[in-house]
Amino acid sequence: MYGNVRLGVGGSISLSLWVPYWIVNKSGIPLILKQEAADSEAAGQMAEHEQAKDRHPLMFSFADDGYAWYELDMDLAKEANYRPRYSHKFALTPGVQALKLSVVHETLPTLYYNIGVEVRAGTGRYKDTQVVLLTSRYVISNQSSFTLSVCHHDLIDRVSEHVHIASQCSLVWNENYEDCRQIDADETPRFVRVEIILNSAVFCVTFTDADYYPPPIRIENQSDVPVLYQQQSEGPIGQHLRTICKARSHIDYAWDDLYGSRRMVLQISF
Repeated sequence: MYGNVRLGVGGSISLSLWVPYWIVNKSGIPLILKQEAADSEAAGQMAEHEQAKDRHPLMFSFADDGYAWYELDMDLAKEANYRPRYSHKFALTPGVQALKLSVVHETLPTLYYNIGVEVRAGTGRYKDTQVVLLTSRYVISNQSSFTLSVCHHDLIDRVSEHVHIASQCSLVWNENYEDCRQIDADETPRFVRVEIILNSAVFCVTFTDADYYPPPIRIENQSDVPVLYQQQSEGPIGQHLRTICKARSHIDYAWDDLYGSRRMVLQISF
């Protein structure tokens, strides 16, 4: 902690105290902070702070400025017997960084959470303080006319893990993001426009209608039988990627895997 003493008007004495760092958790995830090589967690982290409900910044300073590094821990587990692990250390120098946090289980897959870290200098009376903002890595905004279901790429078959976003709504997202083509309830592909903008340490993902954009591919079935189609893949293909094109009809399509083989697999549907 630093102090400044100065003589004011009328012989008054002004005493100013400040710390070199403010830690502000805006990620929406309960986080625990710890300095590298320290035996205990950083002081001042009350229950409200660990539960991501404390809106006040965490003030912090170092005994040795040469070791201005932190480790973070998540006091969060969706399922029983998951243990949080500290992330890699990161320097508190001005700039933007990304951190991957994890909770591990002895038998179940490891869960990963992504957050952004932005370090910037304070302004005005706080010009001597570095502000460290811990933010969500993604903010998803649904500006389309559809209600969207969003999930991690590995959880497509687990409907309970899907997050529904109503039209004209937004949410924060701390898992890995991978866009995926979706189909309507009647297996008709619906296209939305996706715009991704990096704003400081946050990726802003915005979905809008694509009615005025031409489809990448149009499939015309001029036969008298319905046809199932999907992109060719060397690995197993999820059932949600197999779509039907009815007889004497056409349908819009886009590659499910932009980096995969650009070949189609067809099958007659009875």
